[in-house]
Amino acid sequence: MTQNRDKLYNERRIVLTFDICSSTDILEDLHRTENIKVWRNFLVWVKRYLNEKSKSESFDLYKFTGDGWIILFDFNYSGGKLIIFIEKFCEAFKSKLEQKVLNILEAPPEITGLTFGMDRGTLAKITMNRQREYVGRPINVACRLQSSIK
Repeated sequence: MTQNRDKLYNERRIVLTFDICSSTDILEDLHRTENIKVWRNFLVWVKRYLNEKSKSESFDLYKFTGDGWIILFDFNYSGGKLIIFIEKFCEAFKSKLEQKVLNILEAPPEITGLTFGMDRGTLAKITMNRQREYVGRPINVACRLQSSIK
């Protein structure tokens, strides 16, 4: 009985994490010039982009992390397709960031873009405060890899 129940709560997934480079500097600049709504609108655009892509690419937009997201793909998702998704996302991100955010900053940061981390393996699915949560080594490793990139 316990073994069957465990299968319901464990999922094998590819974990992709990303953060927005220089987000603190961008936020401070926008706050100083009272343009914080620009950042809100940009983050909403990112969320909408990812929600739309989640339908065609079959991933779960799992968690917003303040200046990035954790995305969960099927364990057997093609590595080639994942690279193509990341490349297209980076292109769209760069274009929208330049269009909507960087051009209004008083002091644009030297480094902009995205940092990524990735791992795959088994995640335990739990409910915490009535929300679906995942824990496991792949999330920890992906987050650490992403945060180690400077």
